[in-house]
Amino acid sequence: MKLNKTWRAIAYDHRGTGATIAAARSITFEALVDDLFAVLDALGVEGCVLAAKSAGAAGAVQAVAQQPERFSGLVLVDGMFSGPAPGERDPFKEFVQKDFEVAIGWFVDACVPETEPNSTAVRHWGRQILARSAQAAPVRLLECMAGVDVRPYCPK
Repeated sequence: MKLNKTWRAIAYDHRGTGATIAAARSITFEALVDDLFAVLDALGVEGCVLAAKSAGAAGAVQAVAQQPERFSGLVLVDGMFSGPAPGERDPFKEFVQKDFEVAIGWFVDACVPETEPNSTAVRHWGRQILARSAQAAPVRLLECMAGVDVRPYCPK
């Protein structure tokens, strides 16, 4: 999508979300970062402003830390910058495992306030996107965040 004559927007679903089909076992934090670079490389993007949200934020921060020369800016929205310590209980992961559909609804409702214009349509759209994934994928996405902490790379 062209934003103007010099800017374009590129969007993709990372492993475990949306319409991207990936075996749950292939979802690792390292693979998420590698996939970001693969998308940039495949499209010939040498430099960009990178935007990410939710669980994608940690991968974006890691990518910038690995190859800062490729990024002129970073936009993060509601970012997940660290996961639980390995072996630590993750109540949200347990919720997704127990009742995937209800967990999706709760998550979307928490992300889209009722004061948002068109909140009903946006929530419906959000549920549709998340429901495309098999339950194992978001569970694995949450598991692969165990022990991840990119907060040291973030300015105070």
